[in-house]
Amino acid sequence: MVLVGVNAPGVLIASFVPMLLIASAFNYLNKVDQDCGTTFSWVGRAMGPWLGWLGGWAIAMTGVLVVGSLADVAVRFTLLMFGQNELAENSYLVMAIAVVVIIVMTWICVVGTKATSKIQNVLVLAQIGGLLILVVVALIRSFTGSGVAGAPTPDWAWLNPFGQGAGPLTGGLLLGVFAYWGWESAFNLSKETMD
Repeated sequence: MVLVGVNAPGVLIASFVPMLLIASAFNYLNKVDQDCGTTFSWVGRAMGPWLGWLGGWAIAMTGVLVVGSLADVAVRFTLLMFGQNELAENSYLVMAIAVVVIIVMTWICVVGTKATSKIQNVLVLAQIGGLLILVVVALIRSFTGSGVAGAPTPDWAWLNPFGQGAGPLTGGLLLGVFAYWGWESAFNLSKETMD
């Protein structure tokens, strides 16, 4: 997060708070009124059908607009992870593989909620595992001096989200919320709605 520099860890923690609150709200709403429609259904019941419809379409459109870019990022960085730098630079190949990824993910969603939730759990565990490996390697390299020359040593001050000022904090929070976007969807479903 170029906007906040070394204070990115603090901003990412602060960005997590709204998503935690949304996930908590989904969890409690599902206990009272089980419905996979989330925004459309719950807002429609609480504030009227027009606002429910508007909220539902807003969520649907953000999904349509974002899915392509997320698939592009996933394909490009998967290729880079496996050292296929030339293939990652080929826009047509990346676009073709991204379309295949979107089709496969759509098929998984059509198969059913149980399959989707199981795959989502595996992907979340893989992401957490990857992040833990990254953190451990970065900390080991930092504290043993085997990191990049001139790299800063970790400092507790990095956890201060206000370290770079209000302007960068606002931009960083928006990027952080975008990074967590969709995480709360795991709470849209409860065990009862999947049975």
